[in-house]
Amino acid sequence: MSDKFTRVRRRLTVAQKEQYDEIRRQAKEDFPPLEPARAPSEKGQIALAIRNARKLHGFTFEQLAQRSGVGDANTVRDIEYGADAKLSDVAALAHALGLRLELVADVSG
Repeated sequence: MSDKFTRVRRRLTVAQKEQYDEIRRQAKEDFPPLEPARAPSEKGQIALAIRNARKLHGFTFEQLAQRSGVGDANTVRDIEYGADAKLSDVAALAHALGLRLELVADVSG
């Protein structure tokens, strides 16, 4: 069945991109989100910090997995996408990226 369909990709012209951007802008104006965007969870913040540091260092998932001693690239990817992970794996990634995991008292509540 896969031989029946061919995916065709083409680049948009500047005019088409502007037209599509205007359509998106208008759709957001006509149909605003029902709830305001929420801040990322603590797990999401950790995942984002690891992803940003990895990209800043220019590492691939595979390179970071090898550098940190974590099982494989899929583990790194899963952690960056917020999957549940072993604390030892998260700590190993953080250490390999020059980050430090730290618990601080929450005085906001």
